[in-house]
Amino acid sequence: MLGERPGEPDTGGRRISGMRFGLLTALIALLALGVAGTTETTTSRTAAVKRPTTVLAIRGMGRGATELRRVDRRTFAPVGKRGVPLGAINGAWALSPDGRQLAVGVEDALGLRIVDVNRMRALADVKTRNGQISVAAWLTPRRIVGVEETGLFVVDPSERRLLHSQPLEEHPIGVGRTSDELVLLLSPRDRIGAARLALVDAEGRSRSVVLDRIVAGWRYQVEADAPMGESWQPGLAVDSAAGRAFVVGGGSPVAEIDLASLTVRYHDLARPASLLGRLRNWLEPQAHAKGPVAGSWRTVRWLGGGSLAFTGEDGRVVGPGQVETKAAALTLVDTRSWSARTLEQRANGIAFVGGTLLATLHDPFERGAGVGLLGFNRDGSKRFHLFGAQQVGLMSSIDDRVVVDAIGGPRVVNVRSGRVARVTRVLPQLLTGTMQRY
Repeated sequence: MLGERPGEPDTGGRRISGMRFGLLTALIALLALGVAGTTETTTSRTAAVKRPTTVLAIRGMGRGATELRRVDRRTFAPVGKRGVPLGAINGAWALSPDGRQLAVGVEDALGLRIVDVNRMRALADVKTRNGQISVAAWLTPRRIVGVEETGLFVVDPSERRLLHSQPLEEHPIGVGRTSDELVLLLSPRDRIGAARLALVDAEGRSRSVVLDRIVAGWRYQVEADAPMGESWQPGLAVDSAAGRAFVVGGGSPVAEIDLASLTVRYHDLARPASLLGRLRNWLEPQAHAKGPVAGSWRTVRWLGGGSLAFTGEDGRVVGPGQVETKAAALTLVDTRSWSARTLEQRANGIAFVGGTLLATLHDPFERGAGVGLLGFNRDGSKRFHLFGAQQVGLMSSIDDRVVVDAIGGPRVVNVRSGRVARVTRVLPQLLTGTMQRY
């Protein structure tokens, strides 16, 4: 594939639209389609800067092996002969502030592998407590902060050693960053409760706030004829310029968090009167899938200019062991007035690429009609509609291009021109941004 986690940051074919019901929230998405905070994909302001002709990527080498390579930015073909072996299973990655080194979670190394990306050679392996790294952020030249299965950790990449680790009782279900802190959205383990937002600095010091009106977590059901479980996964977006975070959960108001003071304000969204008449349709829409897990998940993107967008999916029990799921609808929010409007009721996938808001409907467990690929401007006006009524999966992005999984195989779409090109090679996982996300 062409490419996530804030990220977002999928390796292979995982989708950035959010994790499907039933998947554990600790799974990583290695794509970066609109990563929160400072890891956002290229904007129109930075697009004018001359881009490198290559991009870092992780590609499969057969029999489960992978390697870090540089690939051509346009064709995704490998460039040069040198690659860095990364083993069979890779975790989170983070690029150094100067862009000269990369840290990537490598299971064979039981921690982080530090790579000189100019010379394309491994410098060192730094062991952490567990090595199953789901989050990593290179916050300062001498500090990498991350999360692994056993908790938080801090690594000094210059001295190449683990400096600090501490247990983390919750699962990270969302990740972003500011210029100097890692931002984590956390859910309880093996139960459903209130979400928590935590900020971790370069020395591993953390501060947090409980979001008492945002439901999060997972629990199994053991009763006969009951759904297999219940999962609530809210979404996170970070406006690093203004020092704010936003958390959106199913059936909850939007939580706005001041990252300096950790003050929380909740906002009920006001919708135009013409949309209120559709409330029954929102509450009782046509279901597009049935499965064993109830609950909700949301994916959120900060668009800049005071605008926020989110979508996701909701599931409700409709019979013994059966759950109906429905798209949560693509919603555009003006955070200055807290007004909202629905852009596409049937969308459950979202990305923000090259200044364009993208929406899809994708259900990996059920075939059926979709909405194709929809492109919107920041103000909500429609730019294009491609692929008709196909189900389309969002795979990865770079610059002004997004890769989608459509009928007949992956396609590359230029979001500015709307042009579609067929993918002619096996696509690697691109390392775009400065860190990965969920």
